Amino acid sequence: MVGGRGRRGRPLPRRCRVRASPETVIMTALDEPHAAEFEDPPTPRDGPLTGTRVLDLSHIASGPFATMLLADLGADVIKVERAGTGDGARQMDRSLQDGDSGYYLGLNKNKRSIALDLRTTQGRNTVRALAPNADVFVENFRPGAAARMRLGYDDIRAIRPDIVYCSITGFGASGPLRDAVAYDIVGQAFSGIMSITGDPDRPPVKCGAPIADLTSGMFATIGILAALHHRDQTGSGQHVGTSLLGASAALLASYLTSHAMGTPFHRLGSAHNTLAPYQAFTGSDGTNFILAAGNDTFFAKTTEILGLTTLSQDPRYATNPARTQHRQALAQILQTEFAKQTAGHWLAALAEVGVPASPINTIDDLVNDEQMRANDYVTDIAHPRIGTLPVINAPLTFSATPVTVRRPPPRLDQHRTEILAIAAGERSWLTEDN
Repeated sequence: MVGGRGRRGRPLPRRCRVRASPETVIMTALDEPHAAEFEDPPTPRDGPLTGTRVLDLSHIASGPFATMLLADLGADVIKVERAGTGDGARQMDRSLQDGDSGYYLGLNKNKRSIALDLRTTQGRNTVRALAPNADVFVENFRPGAAARMRLGYDDIRAIRPDIVYCSITGFGASGPLRDAVAYDIVGQAFSGIMSITGDPDRPPVKCGAPIADLTSGMFATIGILAALHHRDQTGSGQHVGTSLLGASAALLASYLTSHAMGTPFHRLGSAHNTLAPYQAFTGSDGTNFILAAGNDTFFAKTTEILGLTTLSQDPRYATNPARTQHRQALAQILQTEFAKQTAGHWLAALAEVGVPASPINTIDDLVNDEQMRANDYVTDIAHPRIGTLPVINAPLTFSATPVTVRRPPPRLDQHRTEILAIAAGERSWLTEDN
């Protein structure tokens, strides 16, 4: 077929069908950039992104999290990993089973894997042979690294003119730190998040979860979806970019404006800078729990169950601004009462009057929590070598196109044969078993 239109009615680049061995296509991809031609994808059967093809050259966390979200929504993701060792996340923690870490397994379900040496012409040409049929290309190399491998946006756009190409960097594509290496904790530190996290009399701490990595992955996903929508409307692709720094700083949107208006922010442990009482307390059994009396009504209800109704009339505590000014004294009064009964007692009492409160769950609690399971926020998948593996699901519901778990996280190079066949034009990227 020459020309024509794709699944969303957009023009397709001129391509030639190739019937050759995978290795031949790999070595000739540069000479014939529009290599592989495939039939239109099947009618959507699962998630809203079913039929969307993603070529994922990212590693560790930010990019893999973005592409896993796309995969959970139905996209078919081919993960390109480093030959020999694979994605560095595979060796990141002590939960290694059959060569894969829990960290890797948690960020890579619903994908297929091929291992390529991108330092070689053959490895790069394999990517270039796959690119004509990709809707989305994702990478999180240092700025300029992909271009040096002839896999940058301009290179891929020459192969697939309407590609949505996403780059995730540490500090952004411009500025004096554009080439600097960044890990999650660097993003948290440089963005200012760590300056307001931790106890007031202790050094700053990072958030327990890698929020710089994961938030940049979420912003990448948002950008990709917006660019796909733009392409649906115009037929044009584009280069999407985000960074650990930018995504982390975005979490401080209200803090930045409040700071500019003269409201200082400090480390307050579990407490909130502008709400009180809004922090952890401890029951008589030594169990911690969270009280979030975020307005005057909730505070009045809290004082009722504690038998401290006079506090809600005391000018020091009657309003939220007053309570934040006297936060420490108020917390001591409340803690004295909370220490008289168990955390479970207080959580039940607070729930009965509708005051927001919560146990502080562990990860073990979360896996088997009834609320998590009822909403499919956590689900079990069958891994061929590990057995039953609990994984976090995309926390989204769709009435017509549900989120699904179609395949476990892949072993390194698990799908090499079929992916090379796709590169050679001998197999469609999208088949019913994908």
